[in-house]
Amino acid sequence: MLDTGAAYRNALPYAQAPDLAGTAFVPGWDFVNDDAYPDDDHGHGTHITGTIAQTTNNLLGCAGIAYGCSIMPVKVLDENSNGLLDDVVAGIYFAVDKGAQIINTSFGTVTPSLALEEAVDYATLNKVTIICSAGNGASSAAHYPSSYPDCISVSAVKYDQTLAFYSNYGTDIDICAPGGSLAYDQNLDGKPDGIVQQTHNGVDLQTFDFYIFQGTSCAAAHVTGVAAMIVGASGGALGPDLIRSTLTSTARDLGTVGWDQYFGAGLLDAAAALASLPVIATVASASALQPIPAISLTSYGNFIPNYAAGPQSYIPNIPWTNPWSYSRNPIALGITGINGYGLSSLWQPHYSGFPFYGFPENYGTFRQSPWNPNFP
Repeated sequence: MLDTGAAYRNALPYAQAPDLAGTAFVPGWDFVNDDAYPDDDHGHGTHITGTIAQTTNNLLGCAGIAYGCSIMPVKVLDENSNGLLDDVVAGIYFAVDKGAQIINTSFGTVTPSLALEEAVDYATLNKVTIICSAGNGASSAAHYPSSYPDCISVSAVKYDQTLAFYSNYGTDIDICAPGGSLAYDQNLDGKPDGIVQQTHNGVDLQTFDFYIFQGTSCAAAHVTGVAAMIVGASGGALGPDLIRSTLTSTARDLGTVGWDQYFGAGLLDAAAALASLPVIATVASASALQPIPAISLTSYGNFIPNYAAGPQSYIPNIPWTNPWSYSRNPIALGITGINGYGLSSLWQPHYSGFPFYGFPENYGTFRQSPWNPNFP
């Protein structure tokens, strides 16, 4: 999980999210601070982690889609959700080399990069599936890494299964998933339609609430969760191509019959995807890592997670707790939002939420959140 980190441990000033207390974590890396502790100082990464693998059957908060999987937090975005291209590239190589089977990138940029494309190629060569948010620009323009052919690009839909107003679309879309839209209450539950997960507000790193978000970030996390279930159900025998085809061939068609630029193959359908899998009698033995191709770290970029701005809501405070480092030059850390010069690019976190995919377990009355980040 490449993002702003995760609230996976208790180590001041950080604390573990209570609803991640039963989630399995494996060692990751913080490329922003060059250490082995990818703590989340923003909140986005913890929310994404929750959608994928929130602790489940604990009578608390929300359920994770693949709550039995292990999360490897790789921090490539800072406390402002900005990141360097070098860190994102290094994060992909790190995750592959450390044994990740799926990589979730809920962020992106409009600027292509040879180094990033080579990192994606390296992951695919080593049978690692990369799932990406399509972006929140309401645009058909290319977006990276989601526009690279080896990535699974995810657009976002609202509760009524129409395209969310902020979601990117275009020829690169593979599948769509719930992203929510906080301007609506289409399920008439008295709350904004969005993805509910536990996180902090990016300021008080030890106080957690259940926030509702919208964006393609969360849509990608839903697909990552289902992909993780496919990996588990198949005994790890399926590579990126078969995981992609399993997801897309079982998706529920939306819009124009067949593939279209808004919904791709259609709406993610976890039950259908799992039901389509053959019984796997043996697990293919893991082969040695393929060689790293020559890479060109010639440009820097700024990444912002892909979620749409808007009023956030959350549930009352719940106390909580959880421990973890790599290295990187702090060059250009202060550069944000620079585009057009081939030197840097704006990376945006893309996350979203959706009630009927949120699997609420035991949450109470929502109240207005003081956190309302204004991302483009």
